[in-house]
Amino acid sequence: MNHRPAVPMPNVTLLATLEPLLRERAALAARARDRDLVVIRHELTSLHVDGCVHRVVEKAGSTVDTALPVDASCCLSCLLRDDTRDALAGLAGRRVLLALPPSVEPANVAVALEDSGTGRIAAIATAVDARRLEDRLSRDDDLASIEDVGDDPRSVAEVVARQLEHADVVLHDGGGERAASLVQALSGAAPTRHVDDLDALLAAWHDHDRFLGALQAGVPRCRGAVHRAGVEQRCWHRRRPLHPHRLVELLEGDQLSGLVRASGWLWIATRPSTVLELDAAGGDYGFGAVDAWLDAVDDPSPAHPVRRDHAERTWHPYYGDRAQDLVLTSLDRDLTEIERLLDRCLVTDTELAEGPDGWRGWSDPFTPWLGDEASQLGISPPESP
Repeated sequence: MNHRPAVPMPNVTLLATLEPLLRERAALAARARDRDLVVIRHELTSLHVDGCVHRVVEKAGSTVDTALPVDASCCLSCLLRDDTRDALAGLAGRRVLLALPPSVEPANVAVALEDSGTGRIAAIATAVDARRLEDRLSRDDDLASIEDVGDDPRSVAEVVARQLEHADVVLHDGGGERAASLVQALSGAAPTRHVDDLDALLAAWHDHDRFLGALQAGVPRCRGAVHRAGVEQRCWHRRRPLHPHRLVELLEGDQLSGLVRASGWLWIATRPSTVLELDAAGGDYGFGAVDAWLDAVDDPSPAHPVRRDHAERTWHPYYGDRAQDLVLTSLDRDLTEIERLLDRCLVTDTELAEGPDGWRGWSDPFTPWLGDEASQLGISPPESP
């Protein structure tokens, strides 16, 4: 039997940044350094001019600008995803720099391209204006202040935080020790280089299996401790559940000022089957049900191997794989005090003794927007009308 040789996929470096000028600076310099490099970018600034997203492709000394009409029924993220696949289809084996629009987070793009077999992710690079980073992370400005994103509810702080957290290399344009501390806290072990260091951009390396493992529900996101220049980061890990009403009171109050980033997994007593994700940045708190705990399902085998391995290594005879695992990052705020506030939200010994049957009888303030409990792996609870 004859087999066709596998067609090599394009090697795609993703460039994410909230700063359009930094994106252009890095892309132009990369093209000048590597003449065989193909640069693809989607411009959203034209939406309010001609109602189109413009796909710009630069290769072999030529530039092709393609207008992609957007109508009221169009899902912008779907358009960008599908058109990126189309643009990469004829670039087998080529090196591609995909310069993402400022509002786009690289994780979703990386997973979509690898899963579809459209492209192999060579690296994820995030460029930041270090002099503006503290301001970006400390405020709750809407993403619309940066780019035309329609009714997208995300904040600037959310996007820049995730862009940094998913980076294989961080490119910056200077900044002091405080900015460097923020970058270290959010990007962990990712190397940081000046935006003009093209060797760092073109030589960065992406481990997609490791990347996917780190995205799994219930797998801790801890990146190590940071404590310098007013920036502090540490991991908050507890096993007993949270009391739902005390948690809501804490999140809705003003006691967490100075906490610029909090992300990770929680479980609350009234929902012992559900993995809850807390995603907070710039004073804006996102909270959602993302999966079921392995201890709550009959067959955990469909879970990602990294998740199963972590659960086996940390399994508790009473709690199973359930745990509170948050990464906390603060500016000029003692995290010990914030940890005490979180600890007060945990159930007391008396409440713990009621067990899951008793907890489920408590009133649940999360029901209106989280719906019912998760019952299967990979399936979040349905949203309530």
